[in-house]
Amino acid sequence: AVEWFMRPVNDDPMVVLSAESLGDATRRSAFLDLWASHQDDVLKELRSRSEDMALRRQAAQRAAERADRQRVEIATRIDELERAVAQQQQFASALEQRLDAKLAEAASLAALDPELAQQIAAEQAGVAGQLQGARLEIASAPHLPAALSLARGGNSIFSIISVRGIRVHTQLAAQLEALLAAAETDGIQLSGAGYRDPSAQVALRRAHCGSSDIAVYDLPPSQCSPPTARPGASLHERGLAVDFTYNDELITSRSSPGFQWLAANAPRFGFYNLPSEPWHWSTSGT
Repeated sequence: AVEWFMRPVNDDPMVVLSAESLGDATRRSAFLDLWASHQDDVLKELRSRSEDMALRRQAAQRAAERADRQRVEIATRIDELERAVAQQQQFASALEQRLDAKLAEAASLAALDPELAQQIAAEQAGVAGQLQGARLEIASAPHLPAALSLARGGNSIFSIISVRGIRVHTQLAAQLEALLAAAETDGIQLSGAGYRDPSAQVALRRAHCGSSDIAVYDLPPSQCSPPTARPGASLHERGLAVDFTYNDELITSRSSPGFQWLAANAPRFGFYNLPSEPWHWSTSGT
C-alpha cells in the first residue's frame, strides 16, 4: 500500500487529478492497471486464436485443393480405364468373330479340294431342284403337315420343316434327308436337334454363360461352358444348324462313329463342322 501510495503504477495524470485523495488515486490506478492487463491477455488470446484460425483455414484450403486434384485425377483414371475396357471388349469381340470365321474356313478348306468342289456343285444343283419340287408339293398339298411351323423372323410360314424329327429351314430339308438316308444305308443311325427359338437360345446362354443380362447378351461365346452363341447370332435360330446325335446320344467325341461318318460325308450334303463342337454342323461351319 505504501509503495502504491508513493509510486502509483498508472502514470496517467488524469487518474490522479480526478481522485479525491492520493489513496483513491493509487487504488484507481491499480484497478486500471489490472483491467488493462486483463484486456491485454484477452487481446493476446484473440490474436493467438485468430492466427490459429488463419492457419487452420490455410490447412483446410490446402486440403480442399488436394482433394479437388485427387478427384480430377481419379475421374481421369476412371475415364481412361473405361476406355481401355471398352477397347478390350471391342478387340475381344472382333477377335472372337475372326476366330470363328477362320475355324470355319479351315474346316471347309480341309474338307474340299477342286474335284470334290465340282462334285459338290453338281450335287447342290440337284438338291436345289429337289428342294424346289418339295416346296411346290407343300404349297399344293390340301393339308399342311403338322410338323410345319412359323420361324420367327422368317419370310414365310413354311420356313421351318421337320425332317425325321429334326426341325430345319426348308432350304436344308432335302439335304438333311439325303444325309440321314446315306448314313442309314451305311449303318449309322443319326438324329439330332435343329431349329431353336430365341427364348430357348436365351435359356441356353443363361445355363452356359451366367444368369445376368450381361452374361446372356454380351459375354463372348468362348467364355461360356460349353461355348454358346449370343441370342440372335446362332444358326440354330434360323434353322441352318443341327446338333447331331448317334444312337440317341449327343456326339461329343471325334472318335464317335457318328462323327467319323459325318467328317467323311457331311460336306457332300452342305454341312460343315464347328471344330470346337463335334456335334454341331451347319451350312457355314460356324
